[in-house]
This record gives sequence, C-alpha cells and structure tokens, in this order.
Amino acid sequence: MYAAGAEGLGGLYGCRAAFWNNIPHDCQHSFAKRKGVFFMFTVTYDFYSGARARRRLRAARIALCLGTLACILLSQFAAFAQVCAGVRADTLRLHILANSDSEEDQALKLAVRDAILEEYGPLFAHQATQQGAKEAAQAHLAEIEQTAARVLAEAGCPQQVHAHVVNMMFHTKEYDGFTLPAGMYDAVRIELGQAAGHNWFCVLFPPLCVPAAAGADDGPAYPQEEEEAVSTPYKVKFAALEWWQRLWSGA
Repeated sequence: MYAAGAEGLGGLYGCRAAFWNNIPHDCQHSFAKRKGVFFMFTVTYDFYSGARARRRLRAARIALCLGTLACILLSQFAAFAQVCAGVRADTLRLHILANSDSEEDQALKLAVRDAILEEYGPLFAHQATQQGAKEAAQAHLAEIEQTAARVLAEAGCPQQVHAHVVNMMFHTKEYDGFTLPAGMYDAVRIELGQAAGHNWFCVLFPPLCVPAAAGADDGPAYPQEEEEAVSTPYKVKFAALEWWQRLWSGA
C-alpha cells in the first residue's frame, strides 16, 4: 500500500514536472513572478491582519480595565453620596441674613447669632432626632423672632425680623473640624430687615455650633458612618457631589 502511494505521488510530481517543462520559458518566468507577487501579498495581508487583531485585542483589554475602574469609582461615589444624603437628613442648619453688608448690620447679625445660640442652644442640644429639632424650631419661631428683635432694639437699630423653617440649597461648607456636603437642608432661616446682606450659617442639630455651656458635648451626634464623612477631608468627593447636586437641582 505504501509502495502504491509512493508510486502515485511520484507519478503526480512527474506529471507536474512534465507539465512545467512543456511551458515556454517566457511563460514560466511570467508565472513565477505572478506567483511570487501573490505569495508576498498573502504574507503581507496575513501580517497586517494579525496586527489589526492584536490592536483590537489590546484596545478591548484597555476598555475592559477602564470600564472596571469606572464601575469601582462609581460604586464608591454612590456609597459616599448615600452617606451624604444621610448627613443632610440628620442636620438642621441655622441661616441668618443681615439687613445689608454695612459694618453695623453685619455686627448686628453676629449679635443675633450669639443670642439665638445661647438661648435656644439647650433646646436643640437635648433633641434626640433631626425631626424633633425641626418640630421644636417650628414651635418656637415666634420666640426666636422676639429674641432677634430684642437684640436689634437694644442696639438702637430696630428692624423687622422674620423666622422660618425652610428647605434650601447649601453649598459645601468647611467648618472647624468638619465639612458639610452640598445639597438641600432643613434650616431655621432668620431674615433681618431687608435681608440683603451677607449671611451666616451653621448647624443647630446636631449641636455642632452650639456653645459648650449649652451641654452640646453630651448632646446627639451623627451616626458613625456620617461622622466619618463630615470629619474626613474628602475634597474631591465633596466637589464632585456639589457639582452633581447643582446639576440635579438646577441651582
């Protein structure tokens, strides 16, 4: 069987050689050139096809790595944003607007601030929840207005005073030892006179801006996860969150 196969193969090569020898030399030369060109084209095509495939594979790997990194960053940012939402829900802020930007009106604004924190600090320091602090503020709005009006009258500058509990936009704010993220907060808003001057704002609950004499040291605080968020300088995250809040709220 092997002998027959060898004979058949030899016969095939013999026929091929005979056929090739019967072709004129000019035709042999032309055919060889064309065959070489075709061979070079095939090799070149295969080479560049392989290079394109390698580039595509590399691009796919890079895209996969970038996509994975983006998913990790987005998941971390989403978790941070959720914690910041908890901070906003657990906070009651104080917002005082001065009559104008004159030195006198700005000094009156600070005098009103000191009186409000001193007289009502214990009220907020002894609340257990933000909702309780908000309800206490609403129940004492008239007294808060009277306190502010008294301070202005004693300074010889009587002005109209309006106090409200509102939900308003605050930008990221750094205080001594903590940072509050941007977003919508409940706040006690006190407007003095025309309320056209620079404002002052801080936190009534938890009592972060209440004097220590009011018992704030023993008062409520943020949950641990929220405490870590406001006390750690995540400047990039806070900036990204503020941009997102502005975009979402249209502020």
